[in-house]
Amino acid sequence: MQVSDIDLSALLQFRPDEGKLLLGDRRMLVFAQSALGTLTEVLVSHLGHELTSSVFAQFGYRSGFDDYSVISQALVWDSEEDQIASGPVLHMWEGIVAVTTEKLTYDRATGAFHMLGTWRNSYEAENYLQLFGLSPTPVCASLTGYASGWSSAFLGQRVLAIETSCQACGDEVCT
Repeated sequence: MQVSDIDLSALLQFRPDEGKLLLGDRRMLVFAQSALGTLTEVLVSHLGHELTSSVFAQFGYRSGFDDYSVISQALVWDSEEDQIASGPVLHMWEGIVAVTTEKLTYDRATGAFHMLGTWRNSYEAENYLQLFGLSPTPVCASLTGYASGWSSAFLGQRVLAIETSCQACGDEVCT
């Protein structure tokens, strides 16, 4: 399968009679962006921005790791490049963010991994701006967590994604 063939609607199993939505054997959930905004606001008020970012990074990591596990087992990829590129495509299908991969190099033997990408329309940046205004630092912790989890599952060892620019900081895009 090529990454251009991804159709999340065909991969999901809607089981309303059971109250479930599945991707492979994993239960998926659909939430309104505003619900995650409320969660962010409550967590920040009780934990502060730094700890809230840590919580969302861990949440994102698990989401990315699990999505990769399901997709890599459910589909046969034409190439490793299609396999790793399917993560950003899933993010777009899920309505989380629009992703453009600018650069991708990796070497499984040495553990080297470098990806540079652009995110547009990040739900996290939008929520942050609406709730708190401009941020002095990048805020897309669940997105970087997801990228870390997805890449770590792909490579077979820990990879850390770092956001270097963010729309919540006033930048044109998140990278």
